[in-house]
Amino acid sequence: MMKYFILLALLAAAYAAPIEDDKIVGGYECRKNSVQYQVSLNSGYHFCGASLISSTWVLSAAHCYKSSCSCRPWRTLRACSSRRCAERNKPGVYAKVCNYNSWIRNTMSSN
Repeated sequence: MMKYFILLALLAAAYAAPIEDDKIVGGYECRKNSVQYQVSLNSGYHFCGASLISSTWVLSAAHCYKSSCSCRPWRTLRACSSRRCAERNKPGVYAKVCNYNSWIRNTMSSN
């Protein structure tokens, strides 16, 4: 009987623990529009984040773009930050995707 009580207590504790949905190890959720240099790369859905590095450039990780992707050099993305945000049914931001050729997909090296 004691074994069942302990098992039940462990199960209850496991289900009572909050589920963390952190996408970045050690990261935390920010207040909306509190990080003005962060943008969402969006092509109908959020697929990756990027950082503003100048008024005309954003930098994102290489794994955000599949090498097998048949994307044209110019593609429509919605870059959304607290300063400016393209909205649904409004023109997006046109972005040129520049590949960093030293990135190795299999090992994620130089990412």
